[in-house]
Amino acid sequence: MVFLYLSTVIPSVWFLELSLLQSNLRLVVPDPENLVEALEQTMLIVLVLGRWLMPKGDMSRDQLSQLLMVYVGLGADILDIFETFRDSQVKTNRSVIIVGLSLFSWALMQFPLVLTQTSRPKVQEEGQSEPAKPGRAGWTMSCCSSEVWSLLLTVGLQDGPFLIYRLYLMISERVLSQKMVFFTCKNILIVLLEVYRICVVLLEQRNPGGKTESWTLRME
Repeated sequence: MVFLYLSTVIPSVWFLELSLLQSNLRLVVPDPENLVEALEQTMLIVLVLGRWLMPKGDMSRDQLSQLLMVYVGLGADILDIFETFRDSQVKTNRSVIIVGLSLFSWALMQFPLVLTQTSRPKVQEEGQSEPAKPGRAGWTMSCCSSEVWSLLLTVGLQDGPFLIYRLYLMISERVLSQKMVFFTCKNILIVLLEVYRICVVLLEQRNPGGKTESWTLRME
């Protein structure tokens, strides 16, 4: 359902942003700019509210609340991409705007994937002292690998591409606003934290005797 919704909204955002680009190239004041921003902001709000109202499936209320908070943070970072389009050095640059719209569409693919949902392994619960069977150990390794995969997708879908895009704007296009510097530093910090988390999970995989409760704790 989320993917079908995005399939209808993303082309509309592309059309409106490219129309604004044409207006800027003609040196006309873009009257519909506020309308475009309202549509983009409403889309992210609908995604968060829609995920809240949808059936939560196997997720607990705690996992769902964490997922919604992550969605709000992701949405704020995604919306900042459009703020770069309003900069005087970018608003008439067709290639930069098209790349930004492509990254926007690419990042939205996180919402139908629900990357932050992880399974909670039940190995060695309730004080069981018997050694884990090969099947159970394999299931645990699969769960851990799933978390690593989710982190890699998060880096690849949003934080990594956004960081490269913002660094390009700062270095090549000389876009040096306070928000640009803030979100660039934020992307650098998040990428470092996600790489650190991946290393921790991989190290935990080599120590099956560790506490299983830690598999569900994640920083976004």
